[in-house]
Amino acid sequence: MKKRLDELRNSLKDKGVTLAITSDLFLLALQKTMNKNNEIGDLTVSFDDGYLTIVGNKKVLFRLVKFYARLRPVDANGRVLTLKLEEAKPVKWNWLSKVILNRPPFMKFSKEVIKIDLNSIDKIRAVPIGNIIKFEIKDKILWVKVGL
Repeated sequence: MKKRLDELRNSLKDKGVTLAITSDLFLLALQKTMNKNNEIGDLTVSFDDGYLTIVGNKKVLFRLVKFYARLRPVDANGRVLTLKLEEAKPVKWNWLSKVILNRPPFMKFSKEVIKIDLNSIDKIRAVPIGNIIKFEIKDKILWVKVGL
């Protein structure tokens, strides 16, 4: 009986549903965390060459500062995707990065590590069970496999 259960577990180990998260879906989830007081404008999100890129403008002391953040996915735990801040302009200003990238409950920023709760995206939340077992950025899409 135990052998049969182990065989069943192993056969289901890699089974899951693969979902395509486009940059538009990601941007929509990000915009839901913002209010008009954030003064962030011209926000765009893209998935290229294995990276997530966020670009926009932030009003700081009566002038617009253009920002750019390039993030690399490194790990997944449950339905939370962990990314590392690889590059940011203006030059990894920690306070500015925190203001832009810390968007609880969807996205949390701490010391160049961003944790994104993918359950904030309707397409992921529609799958009632399972955790992320695989993820990759390919063909301008974030592909997420939610295991059974």
